[in-house]
Amino acid sequence: MLASGVDINKVLSEVQSLNWLGKSVQSLETRECDRLLCNGCRTGNLDMVKDAIEKGANPRVQFRLVLGEITPIFLCASKGYKKIAEYLIEKNDEILHDTMGFDGTTCLHHAASNNQPQMCDLLINKGCHVDRQDKLGRTALMDAAEIGSIDVITVLSENKANLDEEDKEGHTAVSYALDFISTKEEDKFFDATYCLIEKGANPDYAGKFTNRSLLHYCAAQGELDFVKQLMEQYNANPMQQDDGGKLPIDYARENKHDDVVDYFQSMMPDQSYASCKCCL
Repeated sequence: MLASGVDINKVLSEVQSLNWLGKSVQSLETRECDRLLCNGCRTGNLDMVKDAIEKGANPRVQFRLVLGEITPIFLCASKGYKKIAEYLIEKNDEILHDTMGFDGTTCLHHAASNNQPQMCDLLINKGCHVDRQDKLGRTALMDAAEIGSIDVITVLSENKANLDEEDKEGHTAVSYALDFISTKEEDKFFDATYCLIEKGANPDYAGKFTNRSLLHYCAAQGELDFVKQLMEQYNANPMQQDDGGKLPIDYARENKHDDVVDYFQSMMPDQSYASCKCCL
């Protein structure tokens, strides 16, 4: 019997939120076990997790966050708690395929977006599909690119991630990194983009919002060595236009990088390289 003053509707609602695929939580005691499991996963307490499982907690129990319901493996993935993740997978490897209802992300997406390279490697080796897409077509590699994590990009590429996988709007991991490039001396997004291209990504994919390729950015910053590498080693297209109709050479001209301008002209002597009239 419930204690006096307890809102039965609230209790039932909370119990219902801990169901998985319509399986009811049998008692408040079981519900407490599931809470113990979630707390252990949240704080990295393996002993607490083991205790909860031994008392009957469900490794695939759902609990609510602001943007939707997740299972304990998502917490492990986000925090990098490998030993807990391994233990949960041992108890029920189906947790690897759980998705967040709001956006369809997997635990691998969450590991990648939280810069957890070792966790990414573990999850893939245990059975997560490296190129699994969420509802928007995003992959873990795109999430890694969006935070500029070379470590995660490296792990995913070593696990045969498709470097040119496109989301539902036609953007790739390169696109996700490009729009965050700045003129700072140390720019992790520039490094992440270049890392992707070095590993085999198409250098002509452009940023999601600017439609500029890495060659545009290198030309604008006067990075002659990078411009040469992109064109000679990776076959980047110097005639690609951004949203303003500008070519890479236009940015070199605007920023008075004469050596870069001269290089473009030497590589494409048959082109006039006239600046686009529509943006003047």
